[in-house]
Amino acid sequence: MADVNMACATPGCREILPLIPSMCPGCGTFWGSTAQLEQARQPVVMPDASEDATLARTACIAVGDNSLALPDMTEIVLGRESDWKQIAEIFGGQSEQSIKGVSRRHAAVTVLGDKARIVDLGSTNGTWVGGKDVSGTPVVRNLPASFVLGLPDIGVAVTIRPLLRGEPVSEWTGVRNV
Repeated sequence: MADVNMACATPGCREILPLIPSMCPGCGTFWGSTAQLEQARQPVVMPDASEDATLARTACIAVGDNSLALPDMTEIVLGRESDWKQIAEIFGGQSEQSIKGVSRRHAAVTVLGDKARIVDLGSTNGTWVGGKDVSGTPVVRNLPASFVLGLPDIGVAVTIRPLLRGEPVSEWTGVRNV
């Protein structure tokens, strides 16, 4: 059987990941997808620098009037105090009423090609997909995927959708809060 070497997809990291889903030893990003391991146990080809722009621009997250390009295969924590600086800024621009029901680290999203994996991280008010609370159960949806963090009527509406060519969105920087 061939060795499977997977590299972290966080921009600038590229640390070799352990075979069991866990935290990246280089940057601390949680990776939980076993999709690459299930693909006939073939070695994963590490992208070269010329492919980085393609990896980083497959989908975007929209919260209110703000849109941000998301990297493929990187778990992004959503909430009032996200680890990612750009995500914290997006949530900082929401109204007091809607942000009240959003936990500090509310949910995590991973974009995998044309799908999004949404996981509630034990939030107080839940994560709602299609009007149903998905707390405790990761869900995978085709893009575009919409969900609400917090109470369904007053929470923060989030949409993850394919990035359109030439669309004016903020570029993902991968900068973490210190």
